[in-house]
Amino acid sequence: MANIKEVLENQGYKGLKKRLLISIAILIIAAILFMIIYLFYYARPCNDSACFSQAMIKCSRVYFIKEDSKASWYYEIKGSSGKDSCIVKIKLLKMNSGDIDTEVLEGTEMTCIVNKGETTAPEENMKSCSGLLKEKLQEIIIDRMHSYLLQNLGEIKESFAP
Repeated sequence: MANIKEVLENQGYKGLKKRLLISIAILIIAAILFMIIYLFYYARPCNDSACFSQAMIKCSRVYFIKEDSKASWYYEIKGSSGKDSCIVKIKLLKMNSGDIDTEVLEGTEMTCIVNKGETTAPEENMKSCSGLLKEKLQEIIIDRMHSYLLQNLGEIKESFAP
């Protein structure tokens, strides 16, 4: 009876052992890469604000969707920024109520540097944020202040009169 190796080589399977080792090495490398991506780049979901607050203390990679009567927000903790702060990506998913001028904010996002353990919403302290969402929010605030000043110019002028 012929040797199995000879039979396989006769059928065109030369270097089978080498090919098998290369295939196993590729699978091991792929598994390691998958684990690295999962551990370092994948954000797990949080179902409530308590979970998100706990993640802020540790600066764990999580995401959280906060819905209230005014808007739906997407928060994602991206990781640490130094010893005492976290990088948080904020995206306005949908405006539930508001004026037409606020609808342009939907889909825009900003990145905030937030102190670890801070319980206030990151968008409440805009000084530590940057991005298109922040810029558009500031434009809307300035436009509204300008409109208010123009509408109440007479009253404002009277209040400064001697």
